[in-house]
Amino acid sequence: MSTTPSEGICHQKDDMRKVVMRNSSEHPGRRVHTTTMPFVPARTVRAKYRYFRSGRRSVLRKTNLNLDDDDYAIQTDFTLSDVEKRAWRNLFAVAPPFDIPLPYELPAMLPPATRLVTSLGVNLRFLRHVRTLVTYDTGRPPLRAGDGYTVRTWVGDVTVLGSNSILVVLHSEVLDDDGATRVAHQAHFMIDKVGERNMARLRADPARNKTDLGSLDLTRYTKETLDMKVETTSTFVVPPRMGIRFARLSGDYNVHIYRVAARLFGFRKPFIQGNATAAYAVRYISEISAEAMKFLDIVFIRPVFVGEEVEFQSAARRFRMSDSRGRVLAHGTWR
Repeated sequence: MSTTPSEGICHQKDDMRKVVMRNSSEHPGRRVHTTTMPFVPARTVRAKYRYFRSGRRSVLRKTNLNLDDDDYAIQTDFTLSDVEKRAWRNLFAVAPPFDIPLPYELPAMLPPATRLVTSLGVNLRFLRHVRTLVTYDTGRPPLRAGDGYTVRTWVGDVTVLGSNSILVVLHSEVLDDDGATRVAHQAHFMIDKVGERNMARLRADPARNKTDLGSLDLTRYTKETLDMKVETTSTFVVPPRMGIRFARLSGDYNVHIYRVAARLFGFRKPFIQGNATAAYAVRYISEISAEAMKFLDIVFIRPVFVGEEVEFQSAARRFRMSDSRGRVLAHGTWR
């Protein structure tokens, strides 16, 4: 039996409510469920517990993809406090009166994103954040303290990348009280060690086994970025506890921010989150650009280790971030 929007709550599980909203225009005949997840401030113990609860089973299981016939979105309402906004600005050394689009929305965006990725049945040990694209509404200032916003997150493409790897694209949009989109995110994750049975299912679906990845192709920017003629250079050192400090603000508690966990996964020291690397890019682009940022596209190549020097170089709206040995850590474009 089908459920209409006027029927309200379909069922409740944990702290979320699933409601059928409308037919998907992208996938005719498929239902779209909107799930409401209450906002929990990132600094709280509950937020940290919820993050690890969502992921703990996912690091032990084999990937068994769950791609059902329904589209799901998770929605969270939040208000940016003045204390939190000041903390973000202090973390990235943004001096007043400058107001740049730091990722203030992450505490409301990441719990739904984690829930959606784990619901796909993937093993988070083999997940890598490889790219982020962010579009900003330049007709309005960055998110303001005291204002209320809604974050809506959903799964986009799930695409074959190689013999045993896939690409998962998550979409998020930040809406203000008027319903206008203030910030739109695309986060690209590569998942390795996907079993042959799951890969065979994906290869049999033309929509998920694309001969031309188009805008999902990660290699098309690399040569242009590496060959760019550098116009500006800035150097900074990533603080020793930057990953942990960023997690307490954003709720992005990836295990690699901790020394013991990083070593267990084969890394010599902790490294910061991809979202933190993107925030550094926003900070240094805003320092050299006279115009408000409309769009950021950043590809993550290598870990950005804490306590180490990073060189930010730019030219003609392209940038790259390198370590002290000249190895590229991340690169991208903006406008």
